[in-house]
Amino acid sequence: MISAAAGACCALESWIRSNGWRGPDICDAKSTKLYQYAYLKAQHNRLGRYALYLPLALLEQRAHGAVRAVLRVPQREYPQAIAQIARGYLSRFRVTADAAYADEATRCLRWLIANPSPGFSGPLWGQPYDWPSEQLIPAHTPRSTVTSIVIEALIDGYETLSDGQCLETAQAAAHAYLKHFKPSIQSPRGICFPYTTIDSFTVHNASAVIAAALLATAKHTGEESLRGPAMEALGFTVSHQLESGAWRYWAPPHAPGRIDNYHTGFILESLTQAKRCLGADFPWTKPLERGRQFFCENLVTESGVPKMLPDRTHPIDVQSCAESIVTLLHCVQDGMAITPLESAICWGVENLQNRDGSFAFRIYQGGRIDRSPYIRWGQSWMFRSLAWYLEHIAESAHD
Repeated sequence: MISAAAGACCALESWIRSNGWRGPDICDAKSTKLYQYAYLKAQHNRLGRYALYLPLALLEQRAHGAVRAVLRVPQREYPQAIAQIARGYLSRFRVTADAAYADEATRCLRWLIANPSPGFSGPLWGQPYDWPSEQLIPAHTPRSTVTSIVIEALIDGYETLSDGQCLETAQAAAHAYLKHFKPSIQSPRGICFPYTTIDSFTVHNASAVIAAALLATAKHTGEESLRGPAMEALGFTVSHQLESGAWRYWAPPHAPGRIDNYHTGFILESLTQAKRCLGADFPWTKPLERGRQFFCENLVTESGVPKMLPDRTHPIDVQSCAESIVTLLHCVQDGMAITPLESAICWGVENLQNRDGSFAFRIYQGGRIDRSPYIRWGQSWMFRSLAWYLEHIAESAHD
């Protein structure tokens, strides 16, 4: 198992080095004028939805390469991907002490520091394309999900390489976040941070991941101004945990939405990060255990297959695979011997890794595989996950 994971990680790393950070994305076609026109029509009438938007969306899913070529969708660099790749390199450096990994991580971190979203009082990061969601989110609008991942990578860089610029940038980003992101909800249960600087969405995983990043920063700076809001945000999400141990995607007042694999994993990963930052002061041990129990019993099978929903396996998504590995790894590290961690890694490598070392995007019902190697959605997450597993194995061998 260890050799298989090491081989898969090495092959993926070689693919990333050869192909670079720039590439297509699962959402980039949505930035085109045609797609946005279809999306707006779909919002206003059923005819626009069924005659224009859904056929275009289906065509993009089935022939995305051709659609991107016709619509001239450019390939881009993604802060989210570069941050995850940096964390993968940092992990490999901690295991091997190979300076080449430190150099690659530093190159990623310097790019992140030099490329925040323009127009804000401090460093924040978003996606480099327009994104039609509940409302149109323009390119480079700072997002909680992206900014949190970058902050975590910067903190990782500081802890691993003693890089003071990384901590300075993470601290500046944390303060900029609190200045520009006003809570969507402030209630006795706590606060919920929005998805971006221009919306009032109440998305549990987005709020939780930035809360964990604020705590990781506060761990080194000692600032209560960062710690306090982070605790309120995590408390809000914990208070909405279902009796089963799961979380819905949305918090009220939005309709609750579904329970799925990787968004649940993001919440659990955020709580795990909080536990490591707070130590004995961590107040949510039972909710974390219940959430992990639900994940292990409902969102990954005993044979290691990452399920999209509790009652539905397909489509099997590469990000579900990556997040399952991380969530199960955290379970093992905390002594929860209920998880098929090795099975999840074996299944992902055997069923999703392409011959060139990259990982496929999705397996659909019926067996159709979309082997697109999306750098933001798949490769960066799998590189981090495999590297973390190998680091865990190396640490266990020394215990």
